[in-house]
Amino acid sequence: MHGRDGEVHVILFSFLRLLHVLSMAVWLASVLWLPGDVRRSIARGGPHLAAAAERGGDQVRLDLYAGIATALTGIGLLWRRAWLARPALWVGVVVGLAMVGLVAFGLVPAWRRTAGRLAAGDAAGATATVPRLAALAAAGQLLWVIALALMVLPV
Repeated sequence: MHGRDGEVHVILFSFLRLLHVLSMAVWLASVLWLPGDVRRSIARGGPHLAAAAERGGDQVRLDLYAGIATALTGIGLLWRRAWLARPALWVGVVVGLAMVGLVAFGLVPAWRRTAGRLAAGDAAGATATVPRLAALAAAGQLLWVIALALMVLPV
C-alpha cells in the first residue's frame, strides 16, 4: 500500500490495536476483586449484601462485554495483518474464546446464584456460593496469563 491508502491502513490498524488493549485491560480487571468484595460484604452483613449484589452485577456484565470486545478486536487484528504464520496468536484466539465461554457459561450463572442470595439477605447461602465464584474468577486469571504469554511469544 502506498500513499494515503497506506496511511489510512496504519491508522485503522493502530486504532483497532488500541481498542484491543483497552478492552483487554478492562476485561482483566473487571472481576479481579469480585470474590473478595463479596466476602467482605457478607462479613459486614445488612445493607452491604444488596450493595454487593449490585456492584458485582455491574462487574460481571463488564467482564462479559469486555471479553467479547477483546475477542472481536483480536480477531480483527489477525485479519488485518494476516498473521496466519504465527500459530501462538491463533492459539491465543482459542484461549480468548475459551475465556469468553468461561465468563458466559460459568461466571455469569455463578454470579446470578450469588447475587440472588445477596439480594435476599441470605448471607449463609451467599457464603456457600463464593468458592465456586472464586474458582471461576481464578480460572479466568490463569487463562489470562496464558493468553498474554501467547501474544508475546515469537512463534
